[in-house]
Amino acid sequence: MKTAEELQFMTEVEDGKAAEAYLLLGRSHAILSRLAMRFSATWLQSSNPRENPDFFCLDPPELGVAGIQVAHITPRGSDGPCLERTLLNKPTNDLGRRAVVLAQAERMSPEAQTALLKTLEEPPLGTLIFLTSLGLDLLSPAIRSRCRLVRVPPRDSAELRREAAASGIGQEEWGILQAACGDSETALSLSPSQRKMLLEAYPEFVAWLAGETSPDSLIPIPASRDRGALQSNLKLLFAAFFSWSVGQYSNSSDSKVFAYDQLLESLLRAQEDLAGELSPQVVCDDYLLWARGFRLPTP
Repeated sequence: MKTAEELQFMTEVEDGKAAEAYLLLGRSHAILSRLAMRFSATWLQSSNPRENPDFFCLDPPELGVAGIQVAHITPRGSDGPCLERTLLNKPTNDLGRRAVVLAQAERMSPEAQTALLKTLEEPPLGTLIFLTSLGLDLLSPAIRSRCRLVRVPPRDSAELRREAAASGIGQEEWGILQAACGDSETALSLSPSQRKMLLEAYPEFVAWLAGETSPDSLIPIPASRDRGALQSNLKLLFAAFFSWSVGQYSNSSDSKVFAYDQLLESLLRAQEDLAGELSPQVVCDDYLLWARGFRLPTP
């Protein structure tokens, strides 16, 4: 089922009134990314934009960085993904179209935002740029003024539950995923592999808190040892561990309150380290080292 935002965009494309740049504003990175993908699919007339050679995406978790940097926008001597370098090539499709997604734009560095202005002012013919953001405060006025704003409202919880059921997510699983993500929209936007990872991690997490197992099985290491994949996994898992711990904290006895405070503090520190300069593997190793020495007091 298409959302009102998708239908509006389709109408703009059909009427030849599509903007050159859109800013998708909402409360969930996952929901916004999915909408940007659907906009891209409509523009490229492609069922899977990620497999289309005329699609380009800069997504910080996939890149293994805290936010888009200036080298991702304009060439700085590195061989990594770069918007301006990509735009030098003409689209391969007969429509002459290209779609660009710049995810989590509120985390884009000021230098990258300045570099992006040139492309936003004069994008190549047929190129549409979709930025996603949770807020406007950290985006420069110049960036905001060059984009057509699309506000993505929160969706009804009953509708989301029906979609979850249609996707094969059971009631108990839905509760675990909602608690992990903090809201229903983000929970529904999880990929099948992300859902599987969280649902497998939850009983391991509960067993670890109960002192029944070691923490080593809490964090699955991608077989490829890919930095971006590990960082994405850790970001999702640390946030889930924090949310699940808060749920346990509210029902804990006085003797366990201090231990839960330590646990929550450690998870916040791990998330800060993950957003900093440390490699995901170092953050993972450091956290597991701490977790092996953690114990909740017994009644």
